[in-house]
Amino acid sequence: HQDVHSFPTRRSSDLPSHDKLVCVPHSTVRFCDLRYFSDPRTYREESKNKMPRPNLIAVNGSAMKKAYFQSNYPTGEITNVEALRYLFLSRKKPAPRLKDKKKETLHILILGDYLKSNNREMLNVLKSAVSLIEVPVCLTFKPHPACPVNKKDYPGISLQISHDSILNLSAKNHLAYASSDTSAVIDAFIVGLKSK
Repeated sequence: HQDVHSFPTRRSSDLPSHDKLVCVPHSTVRFCDLRYFSDPRTYREESKNKMPRPNLIAVNGSAMKKAYFQSNYPTGEITNVEALRYLFLSRKKPAPRLKDKKKETLHILILGDYLKSNNREMLNVLKSAVSLIEVPVCLTFKPHPACPVNKKDYPGISLQISHDSILNLSAKNHLAYASSDTSAVIDAFIVGLKSK
């Protein structure tokens, strides 16, 4: 039998090749996502086995910063950075948008989730909704890089799979449809797609 204290937790200061360890949440920080937050008492704890955490949290916007402040994260350990994932939008102009005039066909871009179960639920809801739409519907599914999609797994709903950028796909669709777990909907909003 070994005592649990014989397995000390490594702190960032114990890492030999690092001066500082910086945590970068690469997309959005949702208030309901507890992976980003801990009980504020753990930040003040000074025991030998205190919770490991980075020297700095790099936040990429005022909403993310506010979320950390409201969770009582130590303010001196938060630093501002720029969200590089959106820089492409300043260099490229979206292609001419699909005309909305008669909407002979409604084009919907589905932004895939990283969880297969979420994709299944989204497509089941959409499958029911499509039957209620009075015009023909064309569905384009852009899978999340971590969760490939095979349209054969979703019989009864006609899908086109595309790995093109959201910027390019926005020119070919009227609406974007996404789960609440993906931040890809932000990209769609920025390029001008209506989101559902």
